[in-house]
Amino acid sequence: MYYTIYKMSHFRFNPTVITNSVIPINTFTAVSLTKHRPLVLCDIDDTVIGYDHNVDFFYNRLKTYIEKIRRENTGPKHSFKHVLNDQGVMSMSEDEIRISASEMYEKYRLFNKPNHCDYQGFEKLVKKAKDLGGELQFLTARSRESAFFTRNQFKEIGINYDDYRVNYTGNMISKGEYINRYFNLGNYGEVVFIDDLDSYIQTVVNLCPGIQCYKFLYSPNKEN
Repeated sequence: MYYTIYKMSHFRFNPTVITNSVIPINTFTAVSLTKHRPLVLCDIDDTVIGYDHNVDFFYNRLKTYIEKIRRENTGPKHSFKHVLNDQGVMSMSEDEIRISASEMYEKYRLFNKPNHCDYQGFEKLVKKAKDLGGELQFLTARSRESAFFTRNQFKEIGINYDDYRVNYTGNMISKGEYINRYFNLGNYGEVVFIDDLDSYIQTVVNLCPGIQCYKFLYSPNKEN
């Protein structure tokens, strides 16, 4: 049994939603902190923790395989049986393909070592926040049940889990709603939010207009 730490909304093939209030970055050193006691709210997956392959890799491979089977109406029968759960390949809907790709990616992450998306930049950002009297906290859609797994992953990429507060939404509530419900933003001189997903960023843009949002653009090392 494994914990469900990966969510369907992590897919990237939807049209990008970027507003003028969202700043795209590919390194944490691009995050601007200028006021006393800043709060940095940072996502985990594909923002701090990344892998050589992301979910798009598995989606594209599975989609290609299914399209090939549909064209030929024949081919290997059991290549993806362990994730397709005996569903008919020919009749799989787009949502079913995405769910299967997500399951493949979850299993891949369980047995492959993660990478730090930007170790040096992250350490500099944490130091900058502390020097200004503030802090960095994690805000993730992972479930609380994945805390042990998350702790081990942090250790693998050189982060001490106990040095940070990790906020788990479990996708039971949007990140914007979570921030409004559990943070007193008036205690901080400025608040920034960093995530890789447009859908999560948009909830913060919509519900927390005083927060500066950054979209982290992580590129896996390998795409095939």
